[in-house]
Amino acid sequence: MVGLLLGFALVVIAARAMRGQPPKAPVAGRDDPRWQKSAGEQLTGKSCAECNDRILMEGDGRRCKKCRKPVHKKACSKLHKALAHPIAGPAPYR
Repeated sequence: MVGLLLGFALVVIAARAMRGQPPKAPVAGRDDPRWQKSAGEQLTGKSCAECNDRILMEGDGRRCKKCRKPVHKKACSKLHKALAHPIAGPAPYR
């Protein structure tokens, strides 16, 4: 009899504890980018060709379109393009 009451008390306590828990997160679908193939070679941890700082997250870096070196997207990308791959203009007037 004591075991039955103790078991019932545990069930009631567990049921009350479950009420305060948040709902479970939904399962990611097949269109989630985490399930897709990689976009290419990993850039995380590579050194930027312009400032030599490491690229800390994949979204912070990209590869130069001409020389394929890793650069930071925002500041270093434009600077690298201007310095390493200048636009060839017309010959200077003499």
